[in-house]
Amino acid sequence: MLGIIQPELADIAGVSLRSLIDIENGTGNPTLVQIMKLLDALGLKIKIVSKYEYD
Repeated sequence: MLGIIQPELADIAGVSLRSLIDIENGTGNPTLVQIMKLLDALGLKIKIVSKYEYD
């Protein structure tokens, strides 16, 4: 838990509060840019791998 509230996260990430709320509620349709901004603000990243890649 980061201890920040939605308006703070939206501000840090540079996305609108409405967009963040919609994403959290599952009703949003975020762009890749919005997703990357939120991940960056949270200190996270995504990794895309081939479904044929074996560990």
